[in-house]
Parts: sequence; structure tokens; C-alpha cells
Amino acid sequence: MSTTPLIKTPQEQGGTFYTFSSAAKDLTKGFSNDNLKLVFSKFVCLNIPDIQPVHPDGDPDEDHSKTTNFVQLNSVLGASGKNLADTQHMHRNDMNMAFAEHMQNYILNLEEMILSNENYDNTTHRTVSERIFFKWLIETGAIRFRNANNTEKSKEELINFVEADEQLEQYNGDTVNWDKYNKVVKYIGDIDIINNVDMAGEAYSELYINVPTEVGKTPTVLFESLSDNNYGIDALGEGGIIRNYNYDGNAEYIVGRNSETEHPQGLSIRAFYDEPRNNEYILGYRATNNPGNLNINDDDNFYKAGPLQTTDDHFKTDFADDEIDEKYTVLFANGEPDGETYRVTRSKLDGIGIDFDESHYYKIVNNPQISTFSEFNGTAEAESFEFNAVLVYYDVIDSATNRASARNLYGILVLDNVVTNSVSARENCMPDAYIQRYPKFKPNKITGQNGNSYGFKINLRFDVAPGTSGVHNIVNEYNTFSMQVFSEAMAQMQIATKILLQQRELVEKLYNRILKLETSYYNLANINLLEEKINKLEDILDANSAALDNSNALTDLISKNSDEIEKLKQKLTDKGII
Repeated sequence: MSTTPLIKTPQEQGGTFYTFSSAAKDLTKGFSNDNLKLVFSKFVCLNIPDIQPVHPDGDPDEDHSKTTNFVQLNSVLGASGKNLADTQHMHRNDMNMAFAEHMQNYILNLEEMILSNENYDNTTHRTVSERIFFKWLIETGAIRFRNANNTEKSKEELINFVEADEQLEQYNGDTVNWDKYNKVVKYIGDIDIINNVDMAGEAYSELYINVPTEVGKTPTVLFESLSDNNYGIDALGEGGIIRNYNYDGNAEYIVGRNSETEHPQGLSIRAFYDEPRNNEYILGYRATNNPGNLNINDDDNFYKAGPLQTTDDHFKTDFADDEIDEKYTVLFANGEPDGETYRVTRSKLDGIGIDFDESHYYKIVNNPQISTFSEFNGTAEAESFEFNAVLVYYDVIDSATNRASARNLYGILVLDNVVTNSVSARENCMPDAYIQRYPKFKPNKITGQNGNSYGFKINLRFDVAPGTSGVHNIVNEYNTFSMQVFSEAMAQMQIATKILLQQRELVEKLYNRILKLETSYYNLANINLLEEKINKLEDILDANSAALDNSNALTDLISKNSDEIEKLKQKLTDKGII
């Protein structure tokens, strides 16, 4: 029987890693199927926005959140409704527990609802984990989108989206700092190092996640909308309503739990549901005339709609930038409804996932100097950023083709705990809070600003003991410096390798030149005959040089011969012969 895991709250040091159930099921498939293997491939740095209640100024007539993106935990009907009266007040000042309840009772529970559905298609390699996580960001108002333009996507026919633009908005004629959209997805990186450890009776895998010094945030992050038999408009239920058919009368609790279940850390085990988009029911409260008119006092209608999770109808389609939905929620104070409804600004897109295909990015395709995200993150456009969470992805590889058939979300690393601000933004409501952020500085040669880097190591232990099968994750807090040293050593090795390749190229060129000279020398015709003639010429020169060594003797001989000839001529003349 499927069961939603009971999780811990984010810890203060070392980070907390939450694994999705779909990943554990894929690991099981990989063990039993020789044609499939799982390879950790990508990681994504997130800047999860501040946690704020709906309408942080407390005035429902003022809609500041229309431009600002916050994680509004009480915008999810199940997290603000009457079913949380027993825990809402208790956790009002412990936002660490409230955040963990959303991870458990909304994200992980929705995934378990889908996995346990009788119509779930187990043959598909793409899981629903990533789409559920981004659905939660959308439902809480943390992330919004617009269509990607032709300077962001590489082809006109591609249907891609980007986050809303980061810019200050005007409100009542004045610029206010919190009226600003802050992008959530900051950085896309590669998981380059995976180490399998087997020592001292323990076996586990180590994932090294490194954000190097020389990079900044990814200048453009594209998103795509994905729909299939397991997550879509009509997936697993009618009209986008995801129903779980395996409940045994405990619909108000997360999958596999009931009123007898005790959470080790005191977290609520009541499920956080959505409301149908047609507003027929909102968490079991019937909407009589419009979403703002709720019959919140009719207990007979409580959970009348049953366990419902809903999807939107915007899948794989062009999305108008102004198609921003305003859903309504009702807040509860001290366990009782406050009698008012509040608007929550949210995007209508659904099925959202990150597009990791570099060929879809205009700035990568049209720059001959870059071809990967690592190079893209090192361009002048990449700036410093902050982050507080990391998504870890893995590829499902088909052994027959050695190609990835899907890229799925394995889990999320929350780097620190949730810190509650000292002053509450709204009386009798959830206070402001945030997850501690870590600044990533990119070096600036002009200003002389130094850069920094981050390294994380995640140890994955796979427990197959009877009754406790699962995946255990440990995040070490002591290895950031060692990872930095290791990263720098790897960088130096890359430089040395580059120099070695350059020297090798030079040696090859010299070798080829010498080879050509040798070939020309040994290919001369009649080389022996030419050598013989040269030797004869040397002998003649040697013989002649002996006669030429005494030039005075030769001159005397010529003079003597001349005198003898003159004497002979005179005798012949005297005798009248000539």
C-alpha cells in the first residue's frame, strides 16, 4: 500500500534533503531491468521567495501581491482551512514546521496520490515530481511566467516560457522595494562527479554539486509545459481533478495515514487539497454566487467534495502574459474563520518543468563561443545571485541506445531552516519568514570584486532491509572547503591539460616537417651515381691543385720554352729557311 512519507523539518546546519517517491520507484525499476539505468545529471539552484501570508498588509482591498511573489502558505485551501484548526494556531510562530507540512501534506502527498491511482501509467519514464513541485510554487504565488520571445528561444515554433521580468513596480505612484518580482530559478549546473563508496561495511553513493568561482546565474532559463497520461488536463480523473480511489474513509489525511498516526516531530498529517477551478467547491465549502462569497459556516458541506487535487487547462499552449488567475482563500485565526476572503495572484500554467535542451536557447545557439550551460553561466551577462535550495535531477538511460529517455527530479536540498521574522505582518495570521540565502558572487575584473564558490556533497544510502525499504540522504556540512580545494585542483589540472595539448600539437607539426625532409632526401634518383661523379670531380681538382701549388716554376718553364723557340727561329732565319 502506498504511504506518504513522514518527513523532518529543515535543520539549521548541513541542509535537509527531501527525496521524491517517484525516484525511489525508478531505482527499483533500474534494479530489476537491465535495459534501464539511472544517472544523476543536472542540478538547479533556487531562490525560494520569502514566506508571507496572503496580503501581508492585512488589507484585502489592497492587492500588493499582484506584482510581488511570495510563498503564501495559507493560499492553499487545505493549509488555511478549518481542517487545520488544531495545528494552525500551534504552528503560527514556527514557520519551519509550517513549511515542512507543505512539503509533506501537499507536494509529497499529491505525488503519492498520483502514484497510487489505479489508472497510473507505470510504463512512462517521465515522473510527475517536477511538475508537482512547480505546481506548488504556482499555487502559493511564488512563481509566475510569460511567453519566451525570439531573443530567448531559438525557434519561433517552440513553445517555451520564462519567469516574469525582474523589475520594480509602481504602486500608488511610489516605488516600493517589495513590489518586485524575484526570479526563483537562478542557476543550471551539471553533476560531474559521482563516487561509489564501499568501506567499513557501508556502501553508498556520493554526489558532488559544485558552483564554481567564475560563473554567475544562468542568463536565461526556459520552461516547458508537459502533459501525459499521469499529469494533464484529463489525467487520472475527469476535468483535471485528480482523485485517489484507494482511500479507506480517511480522506482528510495524507495517503496511508489516519487519526492514529503520530508524527515524530508533531507535524500535521492532514492533507492539503486544492479547490476545483470551476469553484463548485472550495475545500468542501460551497461557493454560492462567486469565489468571494463562501458559505464557510455550513459544516455539512465540509469535505463534501471529497479529496480533490486540480490541474489547470493551460498545457503545451501559448500563454498570454495577462492570463494571471486570482484564486480566493479564506484565512483562519485562532482556529476560527475570520469571515473574509483574500485574493492570491497565480499563473494559470501547469505541467511546468525546466527545459534543459541547449539547442532551444537563442543565446547559446547564436554564440559560437558557447555550447553548454557551464559556458553560458560564464558569459558577461551572467550576474551574481543568491540561492537557498538546490534541485537534483537524474536521467533514465536506455541501455540499448545509451540515450536518456527522460530527465526527472530526484529531490530538493533545502540549505538551511526557515527563519521567522520577529514582527508578524498580519495579526492572528502566519508571520513573515524566509529560508536563509547564500550569496554567489561572480568575479568582476573592472571593480576588482572577488568571486566565491560552493560545494555540496550528498551521500545516498539505499536501505533494502525488510520493512524499512527507502532512500536515506545525508548532507555533509563540513565539506565546502574541501570541495573548493578539490575544484581548484581540478581547474589547475584543466589548465595543465590545455598546455599539454598545445605542446603536443607543436611537436606533431615539427615531426611532420622532419618527415617531409627525410622523404625528399631518400627519394632522390641515382643518388649513388651522383655520389661517384662528385668523387671524380674531387680527384681532378686534387690533381690540378698540385700543379697550381708552385706557380713560379710554371712561369720559369714557360719563359725557358719561349727563349728556346726564339733561338730556333733565329737559326732558321740565318740559313734562309724562313
